[in-house]
Amino acid sequence: MQVGLQLGVLDTRLFTLMVLMAIITTLMTEPLLRRVYPDRVVARDIAEAERAELGDADSFGVLVSVPDGTDDGDGRRLAELAAALVGAERPARIVLARLLPTPRVPLELASGLGSDLLAITHAGAALRRLTPGDGSDAGLRSRVVARFSASPVGDVAALAGDVRADVVVVPEPPEGAETVDLPDVGDAALVVVRPADVGQATTAVHVLLDDTAAGRAAARLAGRLAQHSGARIGVGVTGAADRRSGRRAVATVQALRRLGLDAAELAELGGGEPALLVLPEGCAVPPTAASTTVVRVRPAASDEDEDLQQVLARIPAPS
Repeated sequence: MQVGLQLGVLDTRLFTLMVLMAIITTLMTEPLLRRVYPDRVVARDIAEAERAELGDADSFGVLVSVPDGTDDGDGRRLAELAAALVGAERPARIVLARLLPTPRVPLELASGLGSDLLAITHAGAALRRLTPGDGSDAGLRSRVVARFSASPVGDVAALAGDVRADVVVVPEPPEGAETVDLPDVGDAALVVVRPADVGQATTAVHVLLDDTAAGRAAARLAGRLAQHSGARIGVGVTGAADRRSGRRAVATVQALRRLGLDAAELAELGGGEPALLVLPEGCAVPPTAASTTVVRVRPAASDEDEDLQQVLARIPAPS
């Protein structure tokens, strides 16, 4: 319009009217859109689009939250853990998600969305670099989700429902964090991971059991992890061992062996630090696990409803 004014195509009065029209219509856009297309409808349509994109609603799904600021090494370890949890299960889906903090500075008139779109693009590209596999396995689908969020913890929970995740993997909150806020992922199992700083010479997986659903879930997921790597799995108990907990460990070892896994009680294995230590939620990490990848498990709804034998029977047979 400024060029038209300079060339004499527009007079001052018409130029002023057109500027006012641009300002007024811009200011009207957001409230009108919210009235015609409210937030709940937007959220519903986004969820439906994501489900359509992911497909295979009945397949085994693992959602991995890779927060903004996670370095590539830790992000890759989270993605590799997700692939190990999927293991031989087919069809299966792995969804890598990064929820970026909503920009604090409000958009200005005519400022555009370039920087915000660029941040989303970079986040998506970073997640794609972490995607496990080379795409040759038709039974395993990998997708990435990158978007802004005013409440990342709450939105991880919502996303878990949208993509129908069976397991949700999140990194352990940083040491010294003021609050430890973990998502409520509904019927899915929640896996909280503390990646090891250095690689382990061993591939062994250890799991500690208690008499809760979290203990059963820990055994199930530890079995998946050991099956994927072909590693030996050592079974122990939380707290002081007694006759009841000993019987539980023996029953778990026997059930895992029936699935073709190389399982033994920890007491039979002697010392040594494992590559992975799987614990029920709320269990203290042994001081000997300083350089081990620690996996804490909150049970899925199915783990609450089934006994140990039924829970372990859901470990897929090796392909």
